[in-house]
Amino acid sequence: MIEYAELLKSAAGQIDAFDEQIKALNDFKKDIYANIRETVAPEQFKAWRDAVKLRQKRRVDKDSLEAHDERVWAMLSMLEAPNDQKRSKTAVAPVSAPANAIVEETDLHAQAHEAETADSDTGELPDLPAFLDRRARAAA
Repeated sequence: MIEYAELLKSAAGQIDAFDEQIKALNDFKKDIYANIRETVAPEQFKAWRDAVKLRQKRRVDKDSLEAHDERVWAMLSMLEAPNDQKRSKTAVAPVSAPANAIVEETDLHAQAHEAETADSDTGELPDLPAFLDRRARAAA
């Protein structure tokens, strides 16, 4: 037979009893929330419910929560500050080569478009490789 069978059965019974007590307490808690919801205005209920949750969090780690709140308010202040500051003239470095390559190709297409007009028959823009060859020969 299983060693400590009686101990294990007893512990399982205790856990079942605690689960029943927890369920009953949660039902009582739901009744309290329902009573408040029926008694006060919806906006007031939402604020009260959030205050109860916040109060519970503060009991666990008040210092961490207050530090987080300070960071949130600082971030909100920064985001809502007037945008009177002049933009920095420092260019942002490209993040990756593929993104940079796309920008370069787009710039080259724009240069090709400026250098030559679209094909009058098809309406296509000039061929980029041909444009680059002509540009390289002109530079040499």
